[in-house]
Amino acid sequence: MAYLRRRETYAGLACGFETGASTVYRHIREALDLLIVMTPTLERAIEVVKRKAFVGLDGTVVRIDPVGMASDYDRAFYSGKHKTHGLIV
Repeated sequence: MAYLRRRETYAGLACGFETGASTVYRHIREALDLLIVMTPTLERAIEVVKRKAFVGLDGTVVRIDPVGMASDYDRAFYSGKHKTHGLIV
Protein backbone atom coordinates (compact mmCIF):
# COMPACT_ATOMS: atom_id res chain seq x y z
CA MET A 1 0.00 0.00 0.00
CA ALA A 2 2.95 2.34 0.59
CA TYR A 3 3.87 1.80 -3.05
CA LEU A 4 0.40 2.84 -4.25
CA ARG A 5 -0.31 5.66 -1.79
CA ARG A 6 3.09 7.29 -1.39
CA ARG A 7 4.69 6.17 -4.66
CA GLU A 8 7.65 4.73 -2.80
CA THR A 9 10.38 3.21 -4.93
CA TYR A 10 11.31 -0.46 -4.76
CA ALA A 11 14.67 0.50 -3.28
CA GLY A 12 13.05 2.70 -0.63
CA LEU A 13 10.60 -0.02 0.36
CA ALA A 14 13.34 -2.64 0.41
CA CYS A 15 15.39 -0.45 2.74
CA GLY A 16 12.40 0.34 4.97
CA PHE A 17 11.32 -3.28 5.31
CA GLU A 18 14.89 -4.59 5.41
CA THR A 19 14.41 -6.95 2.47
CA GLY A 20 15.53 -7.22 -1.14
CA ALA A 21 14.13 -5.23 -4.03
CA SER A 22 13.08 -8.45 -5.80
CA THR A 23 11.02 -9.45 -2.75
CA VAL A 24 9.36 -6.02 -2.73
CA TYR A 25 8.58 -6.38 -6.44
CA ARG A 26 7.04 -9.83 -5.89
CA HIS A 27 4.87 -8.62 -2.99
CA ILE A 28 3.68 -5.60 -4.97
CA ARG A 29 2.74 -7.81 -7.93
CA GLU A 30 0.84 -10.20 -5.63
CA ALA A 31 -1.03 -7.30 -4.00
CA LEU A 32 -1.93 -5.77 -7.36
CA ASP A 33 -3.13 -9.13 -8.68
CA LEU A 34 -5.34 -9.49 -5.61
CA LEU A 35 -6.77 -5.97 -6.05
CA ILE A 36 -7.52 -6.73 -9.70
CA VAL A 37 -9.45 -9.86 -8.74
CA MET A 38 -11.43 -7.96 -6.07
CA THR A 39 -12.33 -5.02 -8.33
CA PRO A 40 -15.85 -5.25 -9.76
CA THR A 41 -16.33 -5.27 -13.51
CA LEU A 42 -17.83 -2.23 -15.23
CA GLU A 43 -21.08 -4.13 -15.76
CA ARG A 44 -21.31 -5.00 -12.05
CA ALA A 45 -20.56 -1.41 -11.04
CA ILE A 46 -23.32 -0.14 -13.36
CA GLU A 47 -25.79 -2.62 -11.83
CA VAL A 48 -24.98 -1.27 -8.36
CA VAL A 49 -25.29 2.34 -9.52
CA LYS A 50 -28.74 1.67 -11.00
CA ARG A 51 -30.03 0.67 -7.55
CA LYS A 52 -28.71 3.80 -5.83
CA ALA A 53 -30.65 7.03 -5.44
CA PHE A 54 -27.61 9.06 -6.46
CA VAL A 55 -23.94 8.54 -7.16
CA GLY A 56 -21.08 11.02 -6.74
CA LEU A 57 -18.57 10.52 -9.50
CA ASP A 58 -15.81 13.04 -9.13
CA GLY A 59 -16.91 16.00 -7.01
CA THR A 60 -17.17 18.49 -9.85
CA VAL A 61 -18.94 21.74 -8.94
CA VAL A 62 -21.68 22.58 -11.42
CA ARG A 63 -22.39 26.30 -11.25
CA ILE A 64 -25.96 27.39 -10.54
CA ASP A 65 -27.69 30.74 -10.54
CA PRO A 66 -28.85 31.63 -7.00
CA VAL A 67 -31.44 34.15 -8.24
CA GLY A 68 -34.70 33.73 -6.39
CA MET A 69 -33.18 31.89 -3.42
CA ALA A 70 -33.72 33.25 0.06
CA SER A 71 -30.48 34.68 1.50
CA ASP A 72 -30.19 32.00 4.18
CA TYR A 73 -31.03 29.19 1.76
CA ASP A 74 -28.36 30.03 -0.83
CA ARG A 75 -25.49 29.66 1.64
CA ALA A 76 -25.75 25.89 1.48
CA PHE A 77 -25.00 26.06 -2.25
CA TYR A 78 -22.00 28.41 -2.05
CA SER A 79 -18.53 26.95 -2.57
CA GLY A 80 -15.89 28.99 -0.79
CA LYS A 81 -13.15 27.12 -2.59
CA HIS A 82 -14.52 27.96 -6.05
CA LYS A 83 -16.08 31.30 -5.00
CA THR A 84 -19.38 30.50 -6.73
CA HIS A 85 -22.77 28.93 -6.11
CA GLY A 86 -23.02 25.36 -7.30
CA LEU A 87 -23.92 21.74 -6.76
CA ILE A 88 -21.39 18.96 -6.40
CA VAL A 89 -21.86 16.04 -8.80
